[in-house]
Amino acid sequence: MTRYTFVLDWHVGTYVAQASGTDVGAALGAWARSTSDEDDLARVRAAFLDRRAVGEPVLLEGLLGVWCVSADVDGLALLHIIEGP
Repeated sequence: MTRYTFVLDWHVGTYVAQASGTDVGAALGAWARSTSDEDDLARVRAAFLDRRAVGEPVLLEGLLGVWCVSADVDGLALLHIIEGP
């Protein structure tokens, strides 16, 4: 399994966490299902579980192992995913 770092920009905060998966999609699912002490972050994570609403992460052009995906959760929730070593 590969470890991925998730950098979420939402409202006035930046939140960083890590999750592992066999690929970026599996790691995104693991990150989205992980628990959070903050109710608002739980809503954002849940939004990323609905792939029909947010789509698949897009590999950023010219970069290796960096994806981006967004959701609308009372405003833009922008998530960057970076593949670890």
